[in-house]
Amino acid sequence: MMKSLIQLLFIMGSVTVRAEVAGHQILVTTSPNGVQEKCIRHRLPGADYREKDSKKEAEFCSIDLYNGHYAICAKTWSTSPGSVIYNISSTGLTVSRAEDQCQQLNNGRVEGAHKVAKFKNTMNARGTSGTYSQSSLIYYHISRYFGMLTDIPVSVYRSIDREQHLNRVALRASRQGRMGKQMKAGWRTLIAAEQSPSSYSPTDELFTDNQRQIYGILIRGRGERYGAEVNGIRSKWGLKQNIEFTQTAPFMALQSEKNLNAAIQDGLVSARKNRKLREALGGFVSNEQMIFWMTELAEVTLMDYIFSQQDRIGNIDYRWYWVYVKNDVLSNKREKSLEDSNGDELPRKAVDFSNIQPPSEIAEYQPVLIQKTQLNDNDAGTRKLNTNAKSPYVNYTKRAKMLEKIKHYPARLYSKLVKFNDDLQTAGVIWQFMSTQFDINPKYLESARFFANEALEVLRKKCENKELIFDLNPKEYLITGATQPKRMDCQTGDYQ
Repeated sequence: MMKSLIQLLFIMGSVTVRAEVAGHQILVTTSPNGVQEKCIRHRLPGADYREKDSKKEAEFCSIDLYNGHYAICAKTWSTSPGSVIYNISSTGLTVSRAEDQCQQLNNGRVEGAHKVAKFKNTMNARGTSGTYSQSSLIYYHISRYFGMLTDIPVSVYRSIDREQHLNRVALRASRQGRMGKQMKAGWRTLIAAEQSPSSYSPTDELFTDNQRQIYGILIRGRGERYGAEVNGIRSKWGLKQNIEFTQTAPFMALQSEKNLNAAIQDGLVSARKNRKLREALGGFVSNEQMIFWMTELAEVTLMDYIFSQQDRIGNIDYRWYWVYVKNDVLSNKREKSLEDSNGDELPRKAVDFSNIQPPSEIAEYQPVLIQKTQLNDNDAGTRKLNTNAKSPYVNYTKRAKMLEKIKHYPARLYSKLVKFNDDLQTAGVIWQFMSTQFDINPKYLESARFFANEALEVLRKKCENKELIFDLNPKEYLITGATQPKRMDCQTGDYQ
């Protein structure tokens, strides 16, 4: 266990590790310019971290960009500039030679190279897409506090020598594939900023205090984009696609006043009236799949309301899993056969559920095959001011009135929200930790505090009016095929 105010030093290759204060661990790598780059592993009070979380954090923080084992390349696809880190120790290439072949690395054409992480930095400028790196960090840690069913990937804070990143990554970006308009604008802006930090505003959202380092997060999400079955038909970006999101089968089921099984059927019948939704759903959707989706969307909408995520729709992913209960624990196991030749997850409509058998080692637990939601793209949130100010990001979850529409809810999520909001409103340990450890503009945290309280007020009013049914419990459903609605104390969040 880390001890407050005691420094523990040891060496992992050329990476120095310092456990400085309870709640975080700093790992330091020194660049050829003598710049001490930091990788920080946080531990939010009250959050429940998994063993694999710690393992992944350790893997990220062991990356030394100067020991000859890693190449770093510009990401030139999608809309925002970032960097991709590859382990090249099995390729026989030097770092310089590998980084000359970044286009081949990014296309998976260098034998022996393995993608190990993405470095995502902030980018918000004229003509670019909206990206705030610290939002991904917030989503990871708060999801562990809420105990979310939705998979949100591990992320750690990382800073990189600005000159090294400029020369090894940014200036080479134009050589690494075709780019869209927003991506080109992003790289132009980033190059100018790394050459002259004061050209970017706010400077402290991209560079450390001494401006010698660019900072962001290391992350590696997995999964494939859902189609219309969860992301909706997406006829137009902005508020319209967010409203269309509420017309998908799981969200329609969330809005039904009927008992859970009847609500599931309501959602499916309603969605299948739309041709695009019907095709995306395919011929079979189990009740178990629907209750997982409903629970996950309740989690996603709460997080996005609190942290003002403006670019959720179209950025919800999945992976195929068998889910089951073993020793009274909700468990899952990947179904790797449902990947195509490129390693991408097969879409729902391409899966023949009648021909897939569960792995023999879990068959006795009667597992069910589902698409399990992965929330990998969380960097267009958190960066918001109060509701009366001209704000960098738009809270589309609020504008589409998603919380007001929901009638089925997980009891544990409501209970955690009450405690989370109480802490934020009283400047408790969680608030203090976020204020001091995540390097986030205090105005953005004030906004999160405002929206957490507003979210609770919306849900509490529905609870008091008996308009919320606390029956979303996938574990109970897997065991019994039904759930018993919980009786909730709307004020305290205590339930039976």
